[in-house]
Amino acid sequence: LHLTDSTDYGILISGNVWLVMEDGSEVELQPGDCVIQTGGLHAWENRGDTTSTMYFVMVGAERKAATD
Repeated sequence: LHLTDSTDYGILISGNVWLVMEDGSEVELQPGDCVIQTGGLHAWENRGDTTSTMYFVMVGAERKAATD
């Protein structure tokens, strides 16, 4: 898993990709699926035997400290 300081807009062009979230939940993306990731811990996995292609637009964001 990794953490980013950006809001990421992604679209899967070809293949299949799994988005794995911090809580262990997983989503399988199909070509044409879009995802918006807002800086949380996540991972991308290609579990297939073909190459996958995704396009991303990343918009910088300032990391905020957690408050009570």
